[in-house]
Amino acid sequence: MLEPVSNDLLGSLVRDENWWCNRHDYAILTNGLLDIIDEIVSRTEAPLRSPEAVIHKNAVLSERVVVKAGAKIGDGVVIDGPAIIGEQATLGPNCHIKAGAYIGKGCVVGPGAEIKASVLMDGVKMYHFGYIGNSIVGRNVNIGAGFVTAVKRLDGKPVSFSFDGLTKSFGRKAGCLIGDNTQVAVSSTIMPGAQIPPDSILYPRNGVSHEDKTDQSNFGILASDTAWLKLIELWTAETDRYWSRNNVFLLINGGLIAILTTQNSSDTVAFLVSLVAVFICTIWYRVNAIGKYYLDRWKGPIKAVEKEWPIKPITDVSLSSSTDDTPKKYRSSSKYMQLIVRGAVISWGLLAIILGWRLAGSTLTSWAAIFWSWLEGFF
Repeated sequence: MLEPVSNDLLGSLVRDENWWCNRHDYAILTNGLLDIIDEIVSRTEAPLRSPEAVIHKNAVLSERVVVKAGAKIGDGVVIDGPAIIGEQATLGPNCHIKAGAYIGKGCVVGPGAEIKASVLMDGVKMYHFGYIGNSIVGRNVNIGAGFVTAVKRLDGKPVSFSFDGLTKSFGRKAGCLIGDNTQVAVSSTIMPGAQIPPDSILYPRNGVSHEDKTDQSNFGILASDTAWLKLIELWTAETDRYWSRNNVFLLINGGLIAILTTQNSSDTVAFLVSLVAVFICTIWYRVNAIGKYYLDRWKGPIKAVEKEWPIKPITDVSLSSSTDDTPKKYRSSSKYMQLIVRGAVISWGLLAIILGWRLAGSTLTSWAAIFWSWLEGFF
């Protein structure tokens, strides 16, 4: 059961400079705007069309259409009442404004575009061949050609908006909420119930599903294939850097092992080699840990971007309840490299201790023999 819609709700929205923070009050307009526009038109004094408006002779306007001063209605435009066209608004050729539309001051609607039961606040620019239905579009939003809002879910369920974790249902038909100063690229699509926060960028060919952008914690720049490719590029660079550094340390350790296993090497040489190896592996462990951090820091953003897509990429594997949220089957090989580093540090350390103990024992034995010979000669 939908909440009753106040007749002054549209006026409150248009006056509210901070409407996005109060959008939970205005979202009902996506489903009940037609009655409000009808009430406003009924209370508007004649003439409904300002003499200062420019209306093309081939434009078709129903009787219940308010056209304010400075508005320009182009060739072939069709406006079904009730509707309100604001001051200085421009409607391009052959666009179709359906019942329940509110076009704000200075808005531009491009050729062939269609608007139904929606609020376009002041300064919105919507270019050709787009469709906006049952939606609220904030101030100074720029919408590229071919933009489409869907108003019904494919599964037939009621459309819902989520505000600070609280979900409200708005019937089976509702569009989206778009915050002020948002940039929407060409050929973008938004599913029912989506919310695009102020100052966002919706990239080309992006799709936003009905629940992906409704939580307050998710607000920010919208994910896109462009952002995904950039993150993948950064992750790949970090991966190459990580493994190139580890390959250098592996070669160094291989050389130290070769020296250690030489037949002519003495215990003293082996002890010195092991000390050098412990020092190098300690540095290696530090470099590996830092490299692992920079390698993994891009995984979270990449997964977040992938979750925004209507179609999940094959890289978006299901998560387990383990501490690192990654099933063993999908764990990175860099984890095994960390184990190798730790094993090398421990192994070289133990070898240094053993050789040091042996050399210390030999040295003590030699000094004891020298001291005993000196005593025998003295007595």
